Amino acid sequence: MSFGIAKILDGKLHIHADSLLTGEDVTRHNTQNDSVLKAVLINHQVSLIFAGNVPVANDLILKLSNKIPGKYNELIAAVYQHHMENDCLTDYLIGTTLTNGPRIVAIKNGQIDKDINSGWVGTIAAFNSFQSKYLELITNSTGVVSAFDTAFQSVLLDPQVPTVGGFQFSIESIKPKGIVGNPVFLNYKKVLRMETIVNEDFMKKHGYWDTNYATVGNGGFDYSILPSISIEYPGVGFHFGYVNLGMLWIPRKFGVWPQAYPNHDGDKFVKVAQKHGAILSGITMCSHESVMKKHN
Repeated sequence: MSFGIAKILDGKLHIHADSLLTGEDVTRHNTQNDSVLKAVLINHQVSLIFAGNVPVANDLILKLSNKIPGKYNELIAAVYQHHMENDCLTDYLIGTTLTNGPRIVAIKNGQIDKDINSGWVGTIAAFNSFQSKYLELITNSTGVVSAFDTAFQSVLLDPQVPTVGGFQFSIESIKPKGIVGNPVFLNYKKVLRMETIVNEDFMKKHGYWDTNYATVGNGGFDYSILPSISIEYPGVGFHFGYVNLGMLWIPRKFGVWPQAYPNHDGDKFVKVAQKHGAILSGITMCSHESVMKKHN
């Protein structure tokens, strides 16, 4: 299963989702079974979070990418129609700023809930784990945004919720400085792997066979989150400078699956992403050479 959650906090849209592939799809995509993009940017005003049948969700994402509805109600209708045509096998949250303000819509079990303040999809065990931690943190006067983030991370580490794991993908609404009017855009705020940042099995299945790998203890800081600022091809890159491995998610091109680039330093990874239309922004690092480079 999965776990994805969206909430409007302090006037901004905050989204978290895991990336673990479970069930029958694991055997079909066994080299990517902890890297499925479940918090998907269709464009910088439309995001989709899903739980359920991955191929069904992937089909919807590619369809929306080819013809993105430009109006709020048209978007809801397109997602709901696909949900119903596929026997309600996959539940969705829509997070959007099409109306120049954050909105959340839940489409679950054949029902639509519009303009809600928060919503979730996935397993009830994951939501219960999240809610317990979130209420605990709020009770202890933790800020709501920090509590929302920390509570989600706790689910990834919860042994009682084995169907949730892999990467944490986070999306946030932002209002860029210097832009006339009131546009609000969405982009990836965080991509995170809990516990071990990279382990040997992870590296091997993505084509890198070196036994030197980064962990929280020996170089977990040495990874870079690189959101794409391309209007046409939103997405996100994740680069492990310690071992020169890049992972790239561009939903409009690849759907929910990542593209792995072993033996790519930061420069090379950013350039190959650009060939796919993504303009990655951020800083890449190479810890064993103590080199940092800013991109865009």
